[in-house]
Formats: sequence, C-alpha cells, structure tokens
Amino acid sequence: VAGVATRCTGQLPPTGPILRSGLRRVNVAGLTLGDSPLPRPGPGGRALWWSMAAGLTALLAALLLALGWRARVVALCLAPLLLAGTLTGVELHAWAETARVLWLPTPWLSALIPAILCGAALAGTGLVQALREGAPDWSRLAPLLTGLPLAGAGALESGPLPALAGAGAGVVGAMASGWLLIRLGCLLGSSSPVRSAAILNGVGSLMALGIALTDPLGPAALAYAHALGVVGGALFWVNANPRTARAYNFTAFALALAVLGCLEVTVRFTTAGQTWAGVRSGPMAFDVFSELETAKQEFSIFDAGRPTAYPSAGYPVRLPARTGAIRVIATGSSSTGGAYQNDRLSDFYPARMQEALGPGYQVINQGVGGWTTFHIDGYVTARIESLDPDVLILYVGHNDQLTALPRPIKEIYSRVHDPGPGAQVATRLAQFRLYQGLRYTVASLRPPDQRVAVPLDHARDNLSHIISLMKDRGGRVVLASEGLSPDPGPLVPYFQMLQSLAEAHSEVIFVDTAAALHQQSAASVFLDDSHLTDRGHRLVAAMLAEAIAGEPTK
Repeated sequence: VAGVATRCTGQLPPTGPILRSGLRRVNVAGLTLGDSPLPRPGPGGRALWWSMAAGLTALLAALLLALGWRARVVALCLAPLLLAGTLTGVELHAWAETARVLWLPTPWLSALIPAILCGAALAGTGLVQALREGAPDWSRLAPLLTGLPLAGAGALESGPLPALAGAGAGVVGAMASGWLLIRLGCLLGSSSPVRSAAILNGVGSLMALGIALTDPLGPAALAYAHALGVVGGALFWVNANPRTARAYNFTAFALALAVLGCLEVTVRFTTAGQTWAGVRSGPMAFDVFSELETAKQEFSIFDAGRPTAYPSAGYPVRLPARTGAIRVIATGSSSTGGAYQNDRLSDFYPARMQEALGPGYQVINQGVGGWTTFHIDGYVTARIESLDPDVLILYVGHNDQLTALPRPIKEIYSRVHDPGPGAQVATRLAQFRLYQGLRYTVASLRPPDQRVAVPLDHARDNLSHIISLMKDRGGRVVLASEGLSPDPGPLVPYFQMLQSLAEAHSEVIFVDTAAALHQQSAASVFLDDSHLTDRGHRLVAAMLAEAIAGEPTK
C-alpha cells in the first residue's frame, strides 16, 4: 500500500486470497501469497461469470433457433449476456454512487444489467413478431384478460383504499383501456384490432404491475406506467406494420413523442426520478451536480476579488503591509484557513509558523476553504505584485483530488464565463427527470481520475505556472502534502507529482507533511478526514518552518 508492504498471517479461505477491484480505490497496489503474485480482481469470480454467461447464451440461442428465430436476430439479442464477465471487473458500486442509483441491488448489477438488456431485446423482438398483422383476430374478451395484471397492480398500490377497491379500479381500467385500444386499432387501419389491443393492454398492465412492485409514489404512477406500455407497444405495432398503418410517418413520430412524455411522467413517480431531482436522496454519499452548483457559486466570489475578514467567506483575508522581514505567503484550502472547526486564524499552521520563525519572517495566511490549485494559480497570477512573496507555501491535495465534479473545474469555469449557445437549452432540459438521469449516467461513465476537481495533469500545470512566476521573482516555493485520515494512500500519486516538481526545480522544496501526520495517532492530529487539531497544525508548522529556515525550530 503506497509503497509499503505489509505481511499478514492467518487462515485462508478455500479459494485463496483475492484482491477485489474496489481495493484499488484505497491504493492497494498488489497481493502476493508467499512469493507468488496473485492476479486481480480475482480470476475465480470472473471466470465463473464468463462461464455462466457463455453457457446461458448458448442454451437460449439453441432454444430460440429451434423456435424459428433467425440467427442474426438471436445473436444481437443475446450478446448483452456476455457483458457479465466484463462487468465483474468494474467498480459498479462507485458507478452507482455517481449515477445516484444506489437503490439498485449493486452486488448483483454485473448479472442484472446484462439480463435487463437481453430481456429488453428479446421482449422487443418478440413483440414486433407478435404484432405483425395477418393472424386471425381474437375474441373481444382477450383485451380484458390480458389487462388483468392491472388489477393486481391496483391491489398492491391502492393507497388509502382497501386492496379490493384498488383491484376493482384495475379491472375497470383494463376494460376501458381495452375498448379504447380496439377503437385505436381500427382508426390506425389494423386488420386484427382486438388481437392488437389485447397485446398492447397486456404490455401496459405488466408495466404497471412492475412499477407497483418498486414502491411508486402514489397510485397515479400505475396509470402513467400503463399508458407508457400501451403507447410503447403501439409504436412497435406501427413499425411492425408500416404498409398497413395509416399516416405511418406522422403516427410513428407522434407515438415516439408520446413515449418520451409518458416515460418522463412515469419516472417522476418513482424513487429514481425523486433521487435525480434531489427530492429524495436515499443512501447517496454525494451528489456530483450539487458540488458543481457549489463550485459555480464560488466563482462569483473568486471573480469579485474582495478581501474578507475570515477566509471561510470564499476569499483570502486582506494583505498586511510589507515589513522588512522575509515575506512568506501560505496558500491552501480549509486546512490552511477557513475550516469550519476553527474560528480564528491564530489556530492555523501559518500563525504557528510565525511563532516558530520569529520576527525575521512575516507569515501571511492566504488559505481559503474550498480552493484548489486552480484557484490558487489564478489568485497568485492576478495578485503576484501585491502578494510580493519571498516564499510561497502550497499545502494542497485534498480538494484537487477528492472533490467530485462531473468535469474538471478548469472546464467548468470556462463554461460559466462562456456558456455557449447550448447553455439555455441545457437549463431548460434540466427541468426534466429523463435529462437529469441522463447527465448523472454520463457523468458516472467518465473515468474516475476525470471526475475530480483538478486531474493530476491539470494540477501539475497549475503548480508549474506558479513555480515559473516565483522563479522570475527570485522566490522559493514550498510544496507540502496535505494530510489525510485514516490513510494518505488515495493522494500518493498526487504527492509523487509534488515531489517530482521539487526534484526538477532547485527553487522548490517538497515537505511530506502527510506522511508525518500519518505517523501520529489520527485522533491527536485530525478533527476529521483532513482538518487538523492544534497538535496537527503545530506539527505542520514546525516542518514547514524548518524547511524554510533550513534548521530545526521549536
């Protein structure tokens, strides 16, 4: 872990130790049994899933071919099953967290996702075949019989009414929808309107029953789900019978719009819709788009550039006049200045550095809660003359790498100031649940290292620019690793980048404060995952003061 090997002894399970894929998130680099390295994320699990998926695919393919399905159609419908082997190596819990779908059974997603995709493909193909015109028409009782699942859905989601009343309402709804669908079939030119109505009523009723089993938000959800199934089925009917359907182009387009409308309304009455809209958060660890809105609000304070009395207000405190002492500017985020646990700048490490270094130095706290190296680079670039630093300290890492955003903060800042022609459209679309769900899904598909406020290469560019500014002034830069509890492992690549910058520039010093903090009892130096206690601030101050002065300080 982070370059440190740990040897453990104990009773092994029969299958041997397995390094699960999720452990990469805490920087476990490898696992060995004796002297033999073990593969990850565990060959037994993935091999089993691949074998099961391949066997099930072959079995279903043989069955469908025996029923007369074409080989190309069978291959396309069953191909999603082979995703099961691939998905077992993906951190699906992390994906579900970002996509805000933790209400899904995440341990089973590697099987559930391929099964849903395969089931949808099979159901759609079968529905198209069933809806093709030419077969004899059915009895007029058929729409009622296929609509009976709607009675079960009504009983499950009857609200304040007795279950029997809900079931009765479902029967009435099945009869009414069956009659309307027969009339609709005749209007669209169906030669078997009862048969088509029965199939569509059955699809809608099963859709309503499925929604009833997912804890919907009120009985109205069943009506919208039924309408979604019926309209979707009608769209399949039109495309299965393009030559017989009247006004094919107009009808297909109108039904496609109706499907989107019914889906939007149905989603609004589900847990998914409430979660994506922020009404019901559930067990979500974070909301990547709430972080985005927070970042946008902070930009206005950043652009205004008005000094504050205390840096938690979003901008550094006013600079004091320069003295004849060596001027040290300390920058960083809430661990430097503005943490909610402290209410005086004298509690932070820059003030403790001033005590340690004495009157020969002027240490000024310019830290701001929430800032990243992007903010610091912009601030130093704009204020380098008034800052006038001889030494510039950057205690950074946490906000750069552990603030989750849908895209890097540099890109967000550019889009806020130059939104482009699609900004108003996106704002209007954000009112719809389908769009909200889509953007969470798209954000979750970005690589994890790109779902951070400042990716590693962006941080390197920010720091390199700051170093060049200080080099032109003949100043020095101190890069300090920001402490993280309980383990700095997730930030080790970032700290290695800091160290490489120090090795490449003679005027840059790297101080591994995170490692020193980790050697202490976590409760003695950390208030939470990153903010420091008084002892933690004093330890950081002592290390930085020693690095600047070139000798140990008290």
